[in-house]
Amino acid sequence: MVGSDRRRFDQALAKIAITTREKVTDEIFDVYFDALKDIEIDPILQALEKLIKTAKFFPKVGEIRGLARPVLPPYRQRFLDGEPVKEIGAVERKQLGL
Repeated sequence: MVGSDRRRFDQALAKIAITTREKVTDEIFDVYFDALKDIEIDPILQALEKLIKTAKFFPKVGEIRGLARPVLPPYRQRFLDGEPVKEIGAVERKQLGL
């Protein structure tokens, strides 16, 4: 996410606060935005929309992150995280676009 996404993020997070009846401070909004800013806004908003409908309690950052970043095969996750990927097969190379 980037700074211009902040308003949309805050609005979606505020909806969850309302549905879970949680009082959320400006500091919490700041911490959540900073903790999730490495993920694009659209997957974050989709995750927050799911949580608005399903969460019984105000979600932790990890819950939002887990919904926004689906579980990937380990080699793919390492690639996305910037780690060197060693000895992958032709199928994995094709999936990674290499």
